[in-house]
Amino acid sequence: MLEKFICIDGVGVIKKGVQKVLSLEKVALIYADNARGKSTLSSLLSACAGFNASDVIQRKTVALAAAQKVVLRFKPAGGAVAFNAEFDGAAWAGKKPNLHVFNQSFVERNVYASTGVLPEHREALLSLALGDAAVTQREKFEQQAALQKECAGKVAAAEGALQGYRGASTVDQFLAFQSIADVDAQIAEVDNRVGEFRAADQVTKRAAFKTVAVPSFNFDGLAEVLSSSFESLSMKAEETAKAHFAKHKGSSTERWVSEGLNHAPEEDCPFCGQPTGELELLKAYKS
Repeated sequence: MLEKFICIDGVGVIKKGVQKVLSLEKVALIYADNARGKSTLSSLLSACAGFNASDVIQRKTVALAAAQKVVLRFKPAGGAVAFNAEFDGAAWAGKKPNLHVFNQSFVERNVYASTGVLPEHREALLSLALGDAAVTQREKFEQQAALQKECAGKVAAAEGALQGYRGASTVDQFLAFQSIADVDAQIAEVDNRVGEFRAADQVTKRAAFKTVAVPSFNFDGLAEVLSSSFESLSMKAEETAKAHFAKHKGSSTERWVSEGLNHAPEEDCPFCGQPTGELELLKAYKS
């Protein structure tokens, strides 16, 4: 049970609510005029029951420079060791007490809100109601909730399995699709068309053929070259050289020419100075 109010500072109208430690009995009556902090105290106890820090922070005393501070002492039943539940202005610390607060917030949250009783109010009320009827309703509700959870899991699993097949279509749209008997053949045909299109596209993107300049050839004397041979060319050169040697002392001139070729003559004759580059006779010597 709540044993002592040790400190309540900066909560709503309670700027410094405990001048000295206040011990409580099993039953304690708190009374005061309006706007003295009775509802604030009940809200503080409710926040302590759930260790709800935001509710206490929202009720911080206006223009309070110091941090909020709340220290409540609880003594469990059965002679267990007493403990403190403390709020330092940011969070609760200590052990969460077994504390129940039945105030206006409890009524609005569990029984009545606005102008009617909503299903969530009935649901919350069932967990506190007593009697055979209430127990039966609670068991029925839990069974239906478990069944709903199970069915929701099956639906989520089924939708997840269809994710890779239905694409951007909804589940209802996917289920409305008509089955196609030869779908594999149609897909293969479309794949072939796509392949043909890609091949045609590659062909159209290729560069145009370039114009090649064809060289001109002079085929004059081709027949003579084709009918000749290396041996015939050599025989002609030999005949030309020997005919010349016969005009100029024969074999002695041939020896003289052979010795002169060993000197690797230049473009001009070293003997007479005449050009020899295009001289047919010299070509016959070399052959």
